[in-house]
Amino acid sequence: MDAPPTTSTSPVSAWEHWIWIVGLSLCSVLFSPLEHLLDEETYLWIAQQMSWGRPYDWAMPFPPFQGTGFVFAHPPLFLWWVKFFGDSVWTGLPWLILWWWSVQRLFVHTKTPWRSGMLVMVGCTALVLPMTRTVMPDLMMGALGLSGLVLFAQSSSIHMTILSGALIGLAGWTKYPALLLLLAPLMVEPSFRRLGVLWGSAFSILLLGEGWLWSAYDRWHLWEVIQHAQLIGRSPLDSRLLGLPVRLSASLLPFALLVLCRFPRMVLGGGLAFGLLFGSNVGGWLTLGLALLLRLGRMTEQPLWKWSIICLLLGVLVGHNYIAPRYWLLTVPMWWVVLQKDWITLNMSQILTIWGLSWGWSLLVWHIEGSHAHQLARLVRLALEDDTLTTFSGEWGMREIAQNNGLRPYQGEAKRLVVSHNSAGWIPSVEDGWTLEQRWEGASTYCRLVSQSESVGYYADSLGQLPIVCSFEPQPIEVVEIWKKP
Repeated sequence: MDAPPTTSTSPVSAWEHWIWIVGLSLCSVLFSPLEHLLDEETYLWIAQQMSWGRPYDWAMPFPPFQGTGFVFAHPPLFLWWVKFFGDSVWTGLPWLILWWWSVQRLFVHTKTPWRSGMLVMVGCTALVLPMTRTVMPDLMMGALGLSGLVLFAQSSSIHMTILSGALIGLAGWTKYPALLLLLAPLMVEPSFRRLGVLWGSAFSILLLGEGWLWSAYDRWHLWEVIQHAQLIGRSPLDSRLLGLPVRLSASLLPFALLVLCRFPRMVLGGGLAFGLLFGSNVGGWLTLGLALLLRLGRMTEQPLWKWSIICLLLGVLVGHNYIAPRYWLLTVPMWWVVLQKDWITLNMSQILTIWGLSWGWSLLVWHIEGSHAHQLARLVRLALEDDTLTTFSGEWGMREIAQNNGLRPYQGEAKRLVVSHNSAGWIPSVEDGWTLEQRWEGASTYCRLVSQSESVGYYADSLGQLPIVCSFEPQPIEVVEIWKKP
């Protein structure tokens, strides 16, 4: 197993720990954008529609447009939380505190510098979306899962192992992929009895929840989700294989830069080769991501956390429909632990450079996310001043506003609709007989995280190859149009 727990801290040190934990949690709340982002509107809508006793008695107004929500990929635990606490920036505060407490305990347990680790994590954009959005399940899953695994590593007592398994089970009933955390202990834990207690506790929680759903619907929810997985759009395997290292380096920039500082010739040589093959932008991110993965494979310290990263990333690659940085939120503090041996070799100028670049990158991504959400909402409201519109094509904030105004999602039959270019929706074309009727452009920006016309999709490889694009000439961050067909 990993290094033994350190001795208890002094009261002054304990106070300092909590100041950091609460301070970082409140910063996340303060940095929450006003507009809903990505799938927040979906979870909020479901929470409003669902009943406490039958959480899937609603028809899907989004792909795959089923008559019941029972094929929805997530268990109801997070949906109940949102239904109870509502749409507030404070809804995620308990999970933020649990998350940062777990991170701090992990760093203390593994004897890695916890202050530096927390500062480095702020520069990882894989945290930006989950930490600043309260109506997304990734934070709740991450807080429960990480706390469970940390407690398992800290203490070998049976009571603590039961609690660890229960927390991981609750994380799994928030999002099923959290159950992958149970695989890493198999690689390092010598006690079969303790493994049995951990797995038994976790699956007891899962079976209680799944059994209750079976009693209400006479079907097993997880099995139903697996059977209907093909109904949801899925990016090709080659796209996910390319998208994972590309988005890994973009969302874990401090660790990618760390590997660059440690092995500059290897990384720069690989960057030149991949740049010629894929283009400079994709090639650069791809090289950093692959170097990060190769370094992970060669590390022998902290095996529990190394195997946790590997299991979670394989789960993203194989189990999810597309590659998204928020899916590996749980791995962020683990990277700090695993790569600690490399970090301590850096000089102060290298450390300050990594901090400066990564913090600036995090602020840039946070700013673009908020600006895009705001501009999308503004443009859609302008388009919906035309009260003859009945159909829309687009997701995220566009779907929320359109449905609140009585519009229906496009399913192939409408002859006139409003669309947004950069919110994961279908866009008509002149070649198919459509005619552009009206167009609105959002504010122009030099950098964009989503742009279908430029094959840019930070949030998913299915939206584009690149995680970000920056241009000398500013381009609209969003475009909303009305199209019609004879």
